[in-house]
Amino acid sequence: MSITASEARRELFSLLKKVNDDREAVEIVSKHGNAVLVPAEDYAALREGSYLLRSPANARRLLKAYENALRRPAAIRSPGSASRSR
Repeated sequence: MSITASEARRELFSLLKKVNDDREAVEIVSKHGNAVLVPAEDYAALREGSYLLRSPANARRLLKAYENALRRPAAIRSPGSASRSR
């Protein structure tokens, strides 16, 4: 979804509700530059992902862990059945 800055200003509260309810970003366009409105949780996740991938060594470790996880069969667990070390 894309709207003008004037529309965003006029509909700010309903726009905030929509973005948070739908979990979908809204692009706000203006002659002064464009911006994107996203839920705060999504923005925090994007920042964390960016931080974790900033280091090439860390990015390689994360990719390797992800690939290993894809190779393992998924374990089906019932609530409260998490393994505990004794």
